[in-house]
Amino acid sequence: MSVDDSANAFAATDTALNSGGAVTNAFDQALDSTPTRSNQTISHVMTIATGSGNFTIRRVALHDNTAANVTTSSTSLVAGIDGQSITKTADFTLAITVQITYTSA
Repeated sequence: MSVDDSANAFAATDTALNSGGAVTNAFDQALDSTPTRSNQTISHVMTIATGSGNFTIRRVALHDNTAANVTTSSTSLVAGIDGQSITKTADFTLAITVQITYTSA
């Protein structure tokens, strides 16, 4: 999972964090544990430590690669949530949970 400070909205065709424009600050790391499933909902959790990700988080993204291989230009972007404004500082840790619910049409 990653977070960044880009104000650009994700587009369905984006494959990298910087597909829609430059990203000034980004932070990524492995999920806290294997994603869990409850019925049709999958939960992904990442906890950002006090010394990391200290900037205004505007987007949260899921990737299909290991954290060590994720950069702003790597083409591993799977899903993203934009339009956020979370100011992360060294004063606290931040746990982010992304839940995706699948439904049949």
